[in-house]
Amino acid sequence: MGLDMYLYAKRYVSEYREEDKPIKEKLAEAVGHDVSEVKSEAAYWRKANQIHAWFVDNIQDGEDDCKDYWVNRERLQELIDLCKQVKANPEKAEELLAPRGGFFFGSTEVDDFYLDDLDRTIEQLEAALAKYDNKWEFYYGSSWY
Repeated sequence: MGLDMYLYAKRYVSEYREEDKPIKEKLAEAVGHDVSEVKSEAAYWRKANQIHAWFVDNIQDGEDDCKDYWVNRERLQELIDLCKQVKANPEKAEELLAPRGGFFFGSTEVDDFYLDDLDRTIEQLEAALAKYDNKWEFYYGSSWY
């Protein structure tokens, strides 16, 4: 049990776009039926409650309800920049990217684990933005049951 957090990349594949036809054919062959969407795990966190709090406050309109929420590329870059700011000035962590307690959310201390979560966030989000072009959309989801 605990806070698990995911960033998914999703891409709609259309039979009407020439560039998608070979993708649809390969997917249909692999799974045995037509596929209209591809979903890939772009990032994963465990108990990075400060990152989860940012998504809840900035993407989910304060609703911590374990649903998936669309996130645009600019907001992901904003989170990367914020993590870098806090890494450069850890004394501003409580002000800029405060930990948030919750049911099995992990520690609320600004410590080495907190800073490791920032490093992991920067690394994963930069990789996701580089890997997935603009044909992909991002969705954040969490589970803490």
